[in-house]
Order: sequence, then structure tokens, then C-alpha cells
Amino acid sequence: MTTGIPVIPKHGAVQSSLFLRFAAVILVGVAGAFSSIAMPGILLTLSENADFPADRAAMFASLELGGMMVSILVIGQMLNGRHRKALLAGALAAIIIGNGLSMLSYRSDTILMARLLTGVGEGIAVGALGAAATAFPNPDRLFALFMSTNLGLVTAYLFFLPVIVTTGGIESAFIVLAGWGVLGLLVLPFFPVAASQEVPNTRPETRTRPLAFSRNAVLGLAGCFGLNTGVGMIWPFMGSLGQARGIPAEAISTDLAMATFAGIAAGLCAALLGLRLGRCLPLALATLGLVLSSAGLAWSGTDFALCAIMFLFFWTFATSYFMGTVVTAEDGAKAAVLIPAMQLGGLALGPQLSAPIMAHFALPWIVAGGALLCALSALAAVAANRQRPVTAEN
Repeated sequence: MTTGIPVIPKHGAVQSSLFLRFAAVILVGVAGAFSSIAMPGILLTLSENADFPADRAAMFASLELGGMMVSILVIGQMLNGRHRKALLAGALAAIIIGNGLSMLSYRSDTILMARLLTGVGEGIAVGALGAAATAFPNPDRLFALFMSTNLGLVTAYLFFLPVIVTTGGIESAFIVLAGWGVLGLLVLPFFPVAASQEVPNTRPETRTRPLAFSRNAVLGLAGCFGLNTGVGMIWPFMGSLGQARGIPAEAISTDLAMATFAGIAAGLCAALLGLRLGRCLPLALATLGLVLSSAGLAWSGTDFALCAIMFLFFWTFATSYFMGTVVTAEDGAKAAVLIPAMQLGGLALGPQLSAPIMAHFALPWIVAGGALLCALSALAAVAANRQRPVTAEN
């Protein structure tokens, strides 16, 4: 018999539930994004320890990243429906199976199909990260902690990878990658359901254009795409920029390794700051820092290591606020699933834009082009945020 008195959950229970959902979203995102960040180390390990030619390595990367892009674009919007968890379960299973097949077939071209399957699962997982961000009051903090967690885990993985391979063979490298899919399945029960499942729709359905986005969502997505295109024009050529100064390759590698720790710190700083200063100010200052550190990379009068560290710091710091801009648009849930596609597309386009510049102009011009794109992207994101109030959090 019911009394009609609503049951008010205890504060601790609410906080525990929020923490579990927060952790589940981050870990599912890691399952999707981990391999793409760790890919250079994985390919290097394969080339050093197995008969893995350069053309197969290129196809390995292209098919996996291509699978991510296709799955985000084709399946992404379904993650805002009632089948979100079913799709995620299938995606995480694809990550596990794809890495399992890679473990068995890395000596043959069969691994390419395995990486395509893995990429499809990874794309759905990172798309779900964006879609689920709308369930939290401060998505910028979620994205910041996700980036710090993912970058920290990748850094540890690459550091221990030689030991892992020496102890358990190349197969063990893929076992670790499959393990993120297993962990994602374990936390899947805590993953937020789509908003349409939480609140019954009592209004009659109206026909909407599924590919139409609000002005703020378009500006936010354009900002994400432009930022990563600008970064993609510079980051892959850090070695060339260092060698142009006469810095040894070993020293450049050490500088870039140190920069990953700055990226981890940047995510933690953005998470701690949250929206205390709003979104426009941190976004603008971080992009300014990214532009200035980019300029320093091309100027011999600055310290290369410091500029590389600051470049990755400000890139990571700014990214969480760019992503938050998209999620908090009027149609943020629909637009947020496209964030990974904008990031991957931008990072892929950047080097293609730099190649003709390097062929006809001096190396610093790619830095100028990339920095200009980053600055224009910040203007787009700031314009989107100025259209709506941002509530500061303590």
C-alpha cells in the first residue's frame, strides 16, 4: 500500500549515483579513444617486433580511424534514442573482438579488417561520450577529466609497452586494448540513458529535419573542427620544427614525452576550474596561449621544449571548453555525437593543408596557418557562448 509521500533519496546516494555515471561515461570514452591516441606506439612496436611493412601500417591507421568516422556519422544520432545501451554493448563487443582478432592475425593482412571492426566500435563509444555529456550540469569538467584520464593511461601504456611485449609477446599489447572494452561493458549499467528514456514525451511528435542544427551548435562544431585542423597543421611536424633549429631527434622525443604530462595537468586544471569564470574567458585565454606557444615553436629565440609543453597544455585545456560549447547548445545532444568526427576530420585535414605550404614556403608558415585557424575557431566558439548565459559553479 502506498502512502503518497515521495521518497527523497539521501544526499550520499545521489552523489554516489552521480559519481558512478560520471566514471562510466569516462571509461566508455577511454575504450573508444585509447587506441587512436596510442596508435603511433602500437605501430612502432609492430614494426620492431614483427614483419609489419609500412604500407600495412598506413592501412592499419586509415581503416581504424575511417571506421570511427563512418560509425559516428552513420550511427551517432541513434545514441540519443532508447537503444543507446544496446548499441554501446555491441560497440564494446566489437572493440573486444577486433583486438582479439588483431592478436591472432597481426602477421597477415587480416589484421586490417580487424582494425576496421575495432574502429567502428570505437567511434560509437566516443560518440556516446558526447551524447551522454548532456546528462551532467558541467560537461566541460567531464571532458577535461576524460582527456586527462585517457592521456594519462596512454602515457603509462606506451611507457610500459616494451616490458609488456617482452614479457607476453605482441599479443599482450592487444590484450590490454581489448581490456578497455571489457571494462566498458562492466560499467555499462551505470551509463546514463538517453533523455527520451528519462522523461516521457507527452507532446505529439512533429516532423524535424534530422540533419538540421541550431546556430550555436554549428558554431561550436565549426570551432572544434577548426581548432583540430589548426593543431593538425602543427603537431605532426613538431619534429621538423625542432630539427630546423638543430635539435637532436632524441631531445625532441624527450620534449614531446614531457608535453604529454602537461596535457594531463591541463585536463585536471580545466576540471578544477569548471565554469567558475564562465566559458568564454578560459576558452579565449587558452586559445591565445596556444597561438603564442605555436609562434614560439617557429622562433629560434624561444625554448623549444617549453613551447612544446605549453602547446599541448593549452590545446588540451581549450578542447574541453570547445566541446562544452557544443553540448550546451539548444540541440546539444544531437550535435555532441559529431564532436569526435569534427576532431578526427580536423586532425586528418591539417597535415594535408600543411604539405603544399611546406613545399612552396618556409616551415614557419604552417605554424602561422595553424595558429590563424585556432584563433578563428575561438571566435566561433565565443560567439556561440555569448548567445546564452553560462552558470558558474563552485
